[in-house]
Formats: sequence, C-alpha cells, structure tokens
Amino acid sequence: MLSPVIYHVVVLLIFVIGLVAIINSKNLVQIILIIEMMLAGSNLILLQAATRNGNDPLGHSAVIISTVIGAGLTAFLLAISIKVYRETGTLDINKIRSLRG
Repeated sequence: MLSPVIYHVVVLLIFVIGLVAIINSKNLVQIILIIEMMLAGSNLILLQAATRNGNDPLGHSAVIISTVIGAGLTAFLLAISIKVYRETGTLDINKIRSLRG
C-alpha cells in the first residue's frame, strides 16, 4: 500500500490544478467539470482515510454518499447551464456577467 503522504500530495495537486483551472476558465461547463474533478480528489482522501483505519465501512459509505451527492450536484449544475445557454446563447462567464441588470 502506498504511503498516506502520497495520497495527500496527489489530492493537494488536484486541488491546486482545479483552483488554477477555475480561475482561468471562461466556460461554464468546464468549471462544472473541474469542480467534479476536485470532488473526486476529496473522495480519494476520504477513501485513503477509511482504508488506513482497517477498511472502515463507515468511511467507504461516506465515499459512496459523497459520490452520489456529487453526481446530483453535477446534474443540477449542468441543467442550470443548459437553461443559461438557452436564455443567453453563450456559456462564456464574462458575457453572462455583463447581462446583470
């Protein structure tokens, strides 16, 4: 089994890449997918913590619940982005922000 430090480094790397990508991304769908990637990183650290405590079933169920909630959140955000695209004709964040009013 890999050292817990490796898992922490990988998750930290996923979060840093995700934050940089969210800051630089202009597309709403890309931002949603980046958030899903960051959620997968948090699931990885939860799974590592569950296996470190001797295959704790509570930890594994927390990962499953987190995955289900993440899938529901992604579906909800994609539905909102479809509605935004139908109303505005674009998924560019800067153009959507300029429509305030």
